[in-house]
Amino acid sequence: MSYNDFERGVPPEISNCSNLEYLFIIKYNLTGNIPSSLGMLKKVRRINPSDNLLSGNIPDELGNCNSLETFTSGQNQLQGKIPPALGKLKKIQWLELFVNKLSSEILISVWQIQSLTLIIVYNNTLTGEQPVEVTELKHLERLMMFDNRFHGEIPMGLGVNRSLVAVDLIVNSFTGEIRLNLSHGQS
Repeated sequence: MSYNDFERGVPPEISNCSNLEYLFIIKYNLTGNIPSSLGMLKKVRRINPSDNLLSGNIPDELGNCNSLETFTSGQNQLQGKIPPALGKLKKIQWLELFVNKLSSEILISVWQIQSLTLIIVYNNTLTGEQPVEVTELKHLERLMMFDNRFHGEIPMGLGVNRSLVAVDLIVNSFTGEIRLNLSHGQS
């Protein structure tokens, strides 16, 4: 349904599609909220409502999408925090929430999702320290957190991860020394 010019928000009735695996509604000029009823989609693997005018909070109910591997909602006007309920998504690999109005800290429950390979949250007003848990994400390849309000020291073990190929933390308020351990030691 992407790249059309529908004038309505994401219909909550989409949750009636119990076998839906892919929901792509990119560049649709959609307004309104991401409906909490999406949490009823137990088989959905990818949700992408990027490049719209969606606002409001990311619903906690998305944490009920047990099969979700990718949630991409960049270039919207989403507000509030990244809900801790997303930490229940044990299969999620891609979390893309760039260019929104998200604020608050990214809670530990999200940093503990071992399946994550990509975290893109740039151009928001997210805050907090980078927790040591990020160093334990063994599949993480890309960490793009620039242009936010993160602070504190960068965890020393961040560079140990063999899978990590890109990190961008510019335009934040990190302090201290850059103490990355970039030796690719034993796995």
